[in-house]
Amino acid sequence: LGLGMSGIILLVDPSPSQRLVLKSRLAAAHYEVTALADGPAALAALRARRADLVLLGSDTGEDWPVALLRDMRADPGLAAVPAI
Repeated sequence: LGLGMSGIILLVDPSPSQRLVLKSRLAAAHYEVTALADGPAALAALRARRADLVLLGSDTGEDWPVALLRDMRADPGLAAVPAI
């Protein structure tokens, strides 16, 4: 992904308002965005359709972001997907 490029982004954040704002901005920049609320749903979505990038909410107060990253890195089909 780079300037002027489009791709598939998986946005994972428990906050509905954060998902709405970020999804709108990324879609306006011509990215295809799937927005989900938690790690288990995100892992299932990634296994169904690999994303080019995973964006994780930073202040979830929950353990699922670390578990999601661990599960992604353990899966050969997802290990190379960048996550921020």
